[in-house]
Amino acid sequence: MTEYEYLDVMNSMRDSGGFHAMNYIAILFAYLIAGYFAGHLLSRFQVIALSAFYLILCPMPGIAAFEVILDYGALVTEYYNQFKPGDRLPLFARYGANLWLFVFLGTLALSIYFMFQARRSKRGRENAT
Repeated sequence: MTEYEYLDVMNSMRDSGGFHAMNYIAILFAYLIAGYFAGHLLSRFQVIALSAFYLILCPMPGIAAFEVILDYGALVTEYYNQFKPGDRLPLFARYGANLWLFVFLGTLALSIYFMFQARRSKRGRENAT
């Protein structure tokens, strides 16, 4: 591949990864907003059902973004080896997938915790009065 073709594919992959990451963030914040505004009104079954649906739906774009980031890092490494042999790789090419995996799993776990805590804390205040 020529240098232009590498850059074009990297640009397309970056756009694809951004698209998947934005979908993940949109689903994440929809769940958090639902938990904040309606978490205390939901029954335990509703919270569990909503969280199960969230755990089925939300990881799909997150995993897709992770795969794109892995491929992007490999492509950038190949590009640097072929066209810039003496230069250092950008940090994102080396550690981007690890960073995304940490953010992805961390936000997934914290959002579930937030939903159950929002339900528990507001229910506890209602029962105390």
